[in-house]
Amino acid sequence: MNIALISETGIDIKTGTSVYIEEISRNLAKIHDVFLFLPNNYNSKPKKDKYGRTIIYIDNENTNYFSSNRKKFLKNLQIILEDLHSKINFDIFHCLYGHYFHFLKKYNKPIYWTCHNIPPNENKPLFYSDTLLSKILNNYFYWIIRIKHQYLIKNFEVKKIITPSIYVKKIFSNHLNLKNKKVIHINNGVNSKKIDYKKKKKFKKFTILTIAAFKYHKNLHLIPEILENLKEYDLQWIIVGKVTDVKYYQKYLEKFEQFILLKKIIIKDKISDKEKIQLYRKSHLYVQLSANEGFGIPLLESKFYNLNSLTTICGASKQITKQFGGYIINKIDVQLIAKKISRIIKSKINYKNKKVKDLNNWNWKVLTNKLNSIYNNDNFK
Repeated sequence: MNIALISETGIDIKTGTSVYIEEISRNLAKIHDVFLFLPNNYNSKPKKDKYGRTIIYIDNENTNYFSSNRKKFLKNLQIILEDLHSKINFDIFHCLYGHYFHFLKKYNKPIYWTCHNIPPNENKPLFYSDTLLSKILNNYFYWIIRIKHQYLIKNFEVKKIITPSIYVKKIFSNHLNLKNKKVIHINNGVNSKKIDYKKKKKFKKFTILTIAAFKYHKNLHLIPEILENLKEYDLQWIIVGKVTDVKYYQKYLEKFEQFILLKKIIIKDKISDKEKIQLYRKSHLYVQLSANEGFGIPLLESKFYNLNSLTTICGASKQITKQFGGYIINKIDVQLIAKKISRIIKSKINYKNKKVKDLNNWNWKVLTNKLNSIYNNDNFK
């Protein structure tokens, strides 16, 4: 089959969605002829890479004040697709990341869409202030976004919607009233082949790890407040993540600075995969504070390096914790979170993964095969 995979984000930025696009497209290219459409600052001719994917870059560099990068990407995508489809005749379109590409329906081919999370779950607020008026305006802003996207989703003529977690699937079912048969849950994955049971970790300096970009819904601004309640302990909290929301970062920077000076908080912008593995190995606890999460690949990765966890109940945290152990935060409350971390530090119990039945359930190759079976069942009945 000729499969057109479309993404509004690149594959070289190491975010969760970027990893998803990279791994799914690589593995599908072993089975089908894959054409991967990606944003860039120029249009390119189709060119095969070492994984067998045909990469087509779409210019999304916008210079028009009244337009946007997304509009530029969509405009150029339509032009390039129109030309390529007449030569290649794509059998399937799959939107791996991005918003409802309604123009695809004119090709009369099956359209699939991976929805990592539903807006406004990860949207920036209008205001970062905690005043009552700001909260009211933010809630109204989110309500408008929710209504808009509910309309767009219900009118997006897709054969199947793929979601990375049961959490997101339930949102479709409970809030958008979509039939379960149309929304298919397929996990995200990791490339680790086995769990890392290396030597026991020492507890001299307790190390907490969080891998998340500086965005409002990630709740990183709670970390200094949590540490205020943990002053009695010799610990460090390592945050790995880019500043993707400058306004949010600057608002809370002052709270971080005193703990950065004390080396209680260490912020790392970019790290290599090797450095990330070392952080997993030397840390004692992985903490995810997100108010909302599509999946949470770092949490899954942490389990493959025998790392305990404390997470909010969103994304795939419930699934991962149920299978591999760890702790769930049912309510985002600073004092409650600090108390749970305190208990984990005091226990000094070396964490060991629980109920490891079949690691292949979290392998990208197996997960891609599940996706491919959906393609086949739908289109070759």
